Amino acid sequence: MAGLYTFGVLLPSWRLKVDLISGDHVLLIGQFFSVALVNLLLFSWFEYENDLQDGHSSIAIRWGKTLCAKLIIILGIISLCLSGWMIMYSPYIMATSIFLLMMAILMWMLFFIHTL
Repeated sequence: MAGLYTFGVLLPSWRLKVDLISGDHVLLIGQFFSVALVNLLLFSWFEYENDLQDGHSSIAIRWGKTLCAKLIIILGIISLCLSGWMIMYSPYIMATSIFLLMMAILMWMLFFIHTL
């Protein structure tokens, strides 16, 4: 689902791009994908009890809430590392990287505030 979302959001900009996609763009797409996936995992993690009561299926129900939490933490670390790399070594897409970094930090804050 996160892959479809990433592809759908990036499709209009790919249509306008004439050159080949550079390594920096691949990292930016990876960063965006990780933020989108963490977002989906957070929704599943937050709605675990409601989904369990209603008999719905979700990632947290299928894999367990603990594994879902671990994936959120791991993907958050990956996103932070990608952001740091992009900010230090790709100044021409720094603004986008900072924006994605802020999104990742906000999602992590929501996750950790809810776990306390």
